[in-house]
Amino acid sequence: MKKFPILLLCFLSMYSGYPYLLRYLGIDRLKQMIGHIKHGNLYPGPIIDLFSRFVVGLSESRPLGTLFQLTTLNGAVRSMANNVLIKNIICILSLSFVIYSCNVIKDNESQLHYIRNINSIIIKGENINIPGVYEPTGILAIDTLLVVISPNNDYFFHIYDIKTFNLIKKFGTKGRGPGQFIAPVFTGQKMARTPDGVNLLIYDWMRKRISNIKLLDELTIPGYKVQSELLPKQMINVSNIIFRNDSIALYIPYDEESPGRFCIYNFKSGERTFTPYVPDLGFKIHPNNLNAIYNTHSSCVNARRHCFVATPCLLGELDFFDMSCNYLGSSIIERSDEVKNAHYSKMIFETPNISYYFTDLQCYDDRIYALYTIKKYPNLDNETNSEIYVINWNGNPIKKYILDREISNFTYDSTNNRFIGYSHRLEDAQSPFVKFELK
Repeated sequence: MKKFPILLLCFLSMYSGYPYLLRYLGIDRLKQMIGHIKHGNLYPGPIIDLFSRFVVGLSESRPLGTLFQLTTLNGAVRSMANNVLIKNIICILSLSFVIYSCNVIKDNESQLHYIRNINSIIIKGENINIPGVYEPTGILAIDTLLVVISPNNDYFFHIYDIKTFNLIKKFGTKGRGPGQFIAPVFTGQKMARTPDGVNLLIYDWMRKRISNIKLLDELTIPGYKVQSELLPKQMINVSNIIFRNDSIALYIPYDEESPGRFCIYNFKSGERTFTPYVPDLGFKIHPNNLNAIYNTHSSCVNARRHCFVATPCLLGELDFFDMSCNYLGSSIIERSDEVKNAHYSKMIFETPNISYYFTDLQCYDDRIYALYTIKKYPNLDNETNSEIYVINWNGNPIKKYILDREISNFTYDSTNNRFIGYSHRLEDAQSPFVKFELK
């Protein structure tokens, strides 16, 4: 009886349940199989005739998708054009993979939440009299206090009574000495509650220092000096810190040639581990545009759930990750069609009409409050109205607030159930802080 070749489709995937199909193929010399990837994953897709051990179809791809699978099968069909039986077998396999891929796509789609037909509420702002503080880089409501970080004053930190907006204290002068700052911002954790009170978690990206400000001591102890810590020399090009504990620091690199979207630094070993640029968008991206597209504009941490959320500047979405930077899913507000030019343009951020998503994230209990101001390049100075999306940590939208003006930074005042933000509207120039009462 004639022995017919047996075809095996061996797509190597990230799932540990797939066996290692090359185990018995006798790879016993150097350069038999060799490759190099600068960053991320590369998946080979060979179709092998196990009788002759000929590879009758081969392709490779970074994402594992239907197009990748069918491209490999199509190549095998062409290579076996003279063998009608094998062609028929491959065609059957192709059909099987299309059916299988539909299920895979459904599984992948379960990671995406498209924010459509959400309950929307229009809210109007009321100006607040907070004189002499302009262009804040951070606003945070903490119980009965309002903390404002502003780089355009003699002091960076301003503490107010959140009900009356009377100034309680200001501190943090500009300089490189103890208790001084140059460019302080909130980390992704923003604050930490301890038995001794609330600590503000601050990163000074100009000085490369992390500060843990004990707010109660700052307000009650005369001459209190903020203690700061210099980043290890291995942590270079740090845009901001998302999360830090005694073991690791998870941060956003700002180097345009960074091999990944995030980096995890291990304090014990001194090693850096870069995570790939995810999520996959389904189209090719020029290497020069990876950092521009995925650059995180804002982030927030949920320590109880051991995860965080980040918003890329050129993608209108919230991306969820665990603390090892494994991708969990996305809540998509919108995606600009112009971003698909990322494969051709070497400077995607200067593409006409591409959308910029200016965001600020605040996390309270099990809800995420995401401020979005969407603008088109090159008209980034044009005024527009901002929106605040309320989303849970499963990525499901709850409601949307449509504001009557554009604001940049904001906070949710849970004590008084309102938003407080900084307005960029021209008529608010004399009193730019605004409150939005929620009913």
